[in-house]
Amino acid sequence: MPGSGDNLSAWHHVAGEFRGRSFVCFEHRYNSPISGNQPGDRKRPTIESLFMVSTPGSVPSVEILRPSMMNVVVDRRDKMQLGVSAFDDTNRVVTQDEDFTRSLLSDDMMSFLLADPRALAKSPLQLRRAELFTWYTGTLSPASLDDRLNYLCDVLDRIPERTWTAALSKLSAPPPGNNASPRPGEGHFACAVRSAVAQADVSSSPGRIVRRNFL
Repeated sequence: MPGSGDNLSAWHHVAGEFRGRSFVCFEHRYNSPISGNQPGDRKRPTIESLFMVSTPGSVPSVEILRPSMMNVVVDRRDKMQLGVSAFDDTNRVVTQDEDFTRSLLSDDMMSFLLADPRALAKSPLQLRRAELFTWYTGTLSPASLDDRLNYLCDVLDRIPERTWTAALSKLSAPPPGNNASPRPGEGHFACAVRSAVAQADVSSSPGRIVRRNFL
């Protein structure tokens, strides 16, 4: 999580601007294959809240995750080692571009992720295309919206301009046939979950938040 695809559904969709960056957040719900297996059980959907903030441009995919037994059993992708034991022992980094990731995870960034309470609260991070996002299992709330958007912006503020410039200069063009067109202020992943969206009842500051439905 998170993934991508067609005809995905989102609830409590909120989009707008926060600390000078476009953002999107929403709830994604799905049925776990292990729920409702016992007679009389009622299947309850798993609810995950996602928060996405725009980046200066499209970059290679990088995931910064907390190790878990599920990772060991299900996710067999190679883990990148940064050579800093305090960070390598408590984080699982999966990337398409190790040079970009080493520039991204500078000493300052690693120190921040090792010390900040929001990072220590098992808040995963992923850069994908032109968005940085995080997520957690649970419903969306005004408090979580402020907290997670500030966290994402604090991470982006620690990435030097040269990291974006180097990544964008060598990034290849998108493959032919990829005609998905996000709306203004909406990233590629949010574009894929536009159907069945309900209006959110949340508020926030200091960012300017626009509440709207996408049908």
